[in-house]
Amino acid sequence: MFGKQTPERLEQTIAALSHEQQVAEQSATAARGAYADALLEDGVGSPRVAALLREAGDARERADALRGALSVAQQRYDEAVAAEQAAARKSRRKDAARLAAVRADKMATVAAAAAALADAYSDLMQANTDLRVALDGAASIDMEAAHLGESQLAGDVRTELARLGCSWAALVPEPRLVESLDVKAKRIGAWLQTTLGAA
Repeated sequence: MFGKQTPERLEQTIAALSHEQQVAEQSATAARGAYADALLEDGVGSPRVAALLREAGDARERADALRGALSVAQQRYDEAVAAEQAAARKSRRKDAARLAAVRADKMATVAAAAAALADAYSDLMQANTDLRVALDGAASIDMEAAHLGESQLAGDVRTELARLGCSWAALVPEPRLVESLDVKAKRIGAWLQTTLGAA
């Protein structure tokens, strides 16, 4: 009677049953009125009264049956909606589990990259310290232009990270993100070589 138990199909069934039930209720009311009129006019033993009684009973039985069917359809609709929602939640949880695994892999990748960055940063700072020691008293160098300050060099690294999309690394205005760290390193390195060569 209900066909495939989907919310859409059951909505159509409920609408049809609701209409039929309303019609049946009207028919039952009319049949009951006709029976009452005949009873008053013809008396209890009249064949017309007996026929109208059967008709009123049939109409009431049909209306009650449709009401019951409507109740069942509504219950099945509620169950179908709940089943669809449960399936959707299960699907979302499955998708979320997959995405959680992807994120875990990415976090591991970032952790490895962060460790490599930390090592490279430590090496950079050591090289910077070695350079400062070597330059001490050897030549007159503009420390700021040479980016020999640790905080200045650390700022260069943060700026590079920000330029590459890690906005959390440093709150730096966009114009300062134009020069990449490798370009800056080459520029300053060439300047130092030229300056030291001329000293």
